[in-house]
Amino acid sequence: MEIYNEEINDLLVENQKLQIHESLKHGVFVSRLKEEIVNNAEQVLDLIKAGEVNKHFGETNMNERSSRSHTIFRMMIESKGKESNSSNDCSINDVVRVSVLNLVDLASSERISKTGADGMRLKEGKYIKKSLMVLGNVINKLSKRSKQRGAYPLL
Repeated sequence: MEIYNEEINDLLVENQKLQIHESLKHGVFVSRLKEEIVNNAEQVLDLIKAGEVNKHFGETNMNERSSRSHTIFRMMIESKGKESNSSNDCSINDVVRVSVLNLVDLASSERISKTGADGMRLKEGKYIKKSLMVLGNVINKLSKRSKQRGAYPLL
């Protein structure tokens, strides 16, 4: 998915605007994101390349191909053993381990005075700076332990 000018887009589906939701059961999530099942690294790279086609880039004085959006590539990885364990009735093949890997690519943050930005590039730059500032605030708050009950405050 891509966050561009405060809109969430599915990079695997052209022109699909998405909404962020929150529920007790699922936490914070984006519904209707396209999901693909892959079996090897080559298929993962193909999906990343397919998403790049729809990603927002723009030219500035500092960069011919400046990323104008933040992107998140989320992988749910399932793995299981190849060998069986003869000491149990249970085979290692029956055990499935699940991990989540999030790859995040943040948009370029360049000084407006050096980029020569105006019009749409200036608008994009303002959204990028705002979102990076909010992200910095969230990281700062998460990294400081709350004095109350040892919790990590979000905001």
